[in-house]
Amino acid sequence: SPTVARQSIGTRRISVLGATGSIGENTLDLVGRDPSSYTVVALTGGRNAARLAELAVQHRAELAVIADESCYADLRARLAGTGYRGRGRPQADSRRGAAGHLHRACQ
Repeated sequence: SPTVARQSIGTRRISVLGATGSIGENTLDLVGRDPSSYTVVALTGGRNAARLAELAVQHRAELAVIADESCYADLRARLAGTGYRGRGRPQADSRRGAAGHLHRACQ
């Protein structure tokens, strides 16, 4: 049965590249329907710091990465004000060094 299969697989660790775009939003909608089956490791976005911060908190992402460095301060400020205390406060990053963070997060 699907329930047995899900139990044997365990929690899936995922990263969503382009989380603020339509495909990313749809992916996270599916994740949100069964949150106990997923651990969101990282979310990335281009320029929409407000939406990326909202998604990071909502899905308890371990890392939020924004591609446009000029939006980094906004993302960091939005995450700092959330009071989020899930698996650790979401960490914000700009694209510089983000590849290393994503690589480590996905291992």
